Amino acid sequence: MADMTKFEPGAKEGTIRSPKCRLIYPSLFAPTNMKGSTQDVDESKLKYRLSILVPKGSDTKALEDRIEAIIADQSKGDQAKARRPFIKVADQNSLEKYADDYPLLLRSTSKYQPDVVGPSLQKIQEDEAYSGRWGRATLNPYWYPSIDGGKPGVALGLNNVQFLDHDNQIGGSRVTAEDDFEPVDDVDAGDPDGSDASEGGGSNLDFMG
Repeated sequence: MADMTKFEPGAKEGTIRSPKCRLIYPSLFAPTNMKGSTQDVDESKLKYRLSILVPKGSDTKALEDRIEAIIADQSKGDQAKARRPFIKVADQNSLEKYADDYPLLLRSTSKYQPDVVGPSLQKIQEDEAYSGRWGRATLNPYWYPSIDGGKPGVALGLNNVQFLDHDNQIGGSRVTAEDDFEPVDDVDAGDPDGSDASEGGGSNLDFMG
């Protein structure tokens, strides 16, 4: 049985399966650009996306070893200059409040739609794959070369996703009317066609001129 606290080799050679993490900002049912939009962009840049908040104390050794092996094999020159895909949550303004519990952020992408399943490996609907739900993903670390003088390094491809425990949403969630308002009982329904509003000789906004 998989260890839910550590990164482990996936079923396909070269892939890595994550521990149980918080899966955030998912674009798993339609490809998007980096800002989540599908409008007025080069279709070749649209990708399926998933970010992963890794819980404190998770064992990342298998992922680190795979990344370092790729760098050793592909880099030419100083290996220390190659970029690693590890992002400090404390450095992300929108997520820094989660840094104590989830110090590490990973971003993954794919040109092809990943399989998205629930706890029993059943297919799930898009509204069930919300930002902040617990789950796991299989990742495919790969080398990318220097582009326009930038540093080369290792990025994370996204293979498959399994959503698990429900939890509070993180980022990008829609606030419902129930969140914004409370029930009000003392309400004068008036005339449903709105004629009451005109019987007093004008709008309530007459003071504005």
